[in-house]
Amino acid sequence: MAVFNEQQKKEIAESLAVVKKTVKITCVTRGTDCRYCSLTKEMLSELAVLSPNVDINFYDLVEDQERIKDLKIDKVPAVILHRGNNSNIRFFGVPAGYEFQTLLEDIIILGNNNSPLSLETILEINKIRTPLHIEVIASPDCPYCPAVVGAVHKFAMANVNITSDMIEISEFPDVGKKYEVKGFPHTVINGNHSVTGMLPELELAKKINGFVL
Repeated sequence: MAVFNEQQKKEIAESLAVVKKTVKITCVTRGTDCRYCSLTKEMLSELAVLSPNVDINFYDLVEDQERIKDLKIDKVPAVILHRGNNSNIRFFGVPAGYEFQTLLEDIIILGNNNSPLSLETILEINKIRTPLHIEVIASPDCPYCPAVVGAVHKFAMANVNITSDMIEISEFPDVGKKYEVKGFPHTVINGNHSVTGMLPELELAKKINGFVL
């Protein structure tokens, strides 16, 4: 069964028409014991048809483990957007609902190589000189989560030292228990600092730097 109807396909194609260069995406799933892997594969397969500049490769976590070991994937489904040799923009869980718009926006930004971050935010985020891992634990019914996921993905686009993940809590409840998540979005920095709620991009960048610098 198709994920998108004809009207949705038309709207997605129109949104992606502005993408000027190829955006490479990796989708990692697992053949068994993965409730949302088939849906994720079908969604991305349909998406790839709607733009000549969206290039998606599919791998199995078990069968292709040697080929994808450098991606360090520990959860599936996983969707990784690449910028050059960097693979630091990631979704864990099917990027549906509110998060599908985040995926589209990520593709558009990468496909035009033009960061929408303010200069002040870029300068703030580029103070980070060592590896930094940001995880945004999101809920399917959280309208504020995409803004924070989008922000930390932009941070990763602006600074190769940053790896930014969206983690869908309904698919990975153990992550929510690990971080004692009580509200959404819940942003975790390097596994030991957290921010709950939505902040403007510059304020979030400063908050992150306050934890790690």
